[in-house]
Amino acid sequence: MNNQLMSWNEMLIWINVLFLSILGFFNISVNLILVLWVISILINGQVKKIDSKKFVILFMLLRRSLYILPYLIPLLFKYRINFNISIITLGYCVIGFLSGLGLIIPKLKTWRLVLSYDFISFRNQENKVHYLSFVFLLIAAAIVEEFFYREFIISIINTSQNFMYISIFISIFMFMLHHIGTKWHAEFSKYDILIQAIFSVISCSLYLLSNSLLPSIVTHLVYNMPSVILNTKSYLYWYVLDKEKLHSQTS
Repeated sequence: MNNQLMSWNEMLIWINVLFLSILGFFNISVNLILVLWVISILINGQVKKIDSKKFVILFMLLRRSLYILPYLIPLLFKYRINFNISIITLGYCVIGFLSGLGLIIPKLKTWRLVLSYDFISFRNQENKVHYLSFVFLLIAAAIVEEFFYREFIISIINTSQNFMYISIFISIFMFMLHHIGTKWHAEFSKYDILIQAIFSVISCSLYLLSNSLLPSIVTHLVYNMPSVILNTKSYLYWYVLDKEKLHSQTS
């Protein structure tokens, strides 16, 4: 089953590459998206192989940096993150916040268990840098992914009314592929794929309606928040809090 899913993931990637290549004949700017996206997919596909028993922390930081650096390349081409702030934008930020919560709620019982110190105590202890760098990665990824898959892709393709709907579709589809297209995401369930699709549609809609990336970033940050809390609490449990006192309070 996993082999079939991996083949399916890889097939979607090749279909997307072919589609962008054809679209590039009609809109030359799409070729830049294609090149940058292929770079990011290749890096994400190989980044887990970057490892060293001698320089564990250094190589871990390198791996996690490589997850987000490809999405910052458009900044070198004078593309800027649109943080347009207005009353309307703030209103959509509230909607984004509620939307992020709505996507978490179906797994709220699971997260309550996972985020408990009792559960954390049964997990393997990692070094400090692991927890802190992962928190940074989750927050940074929410910003750079929204920038690349919303602002950059939509703005660069949507040069005319004819390409508006295509840019929206590509934004949603490529965001999903980023999360389910690589081999180690073969364990994604149908529910996970559905949530990725719903999230991408919501994020894309908020960006278009607000003309700002802030609501999309807020949605992404809220959706990532359980993982941020998990790594923060894990760090506190293993390196800051008195574990004996903590367990006596919860028992």
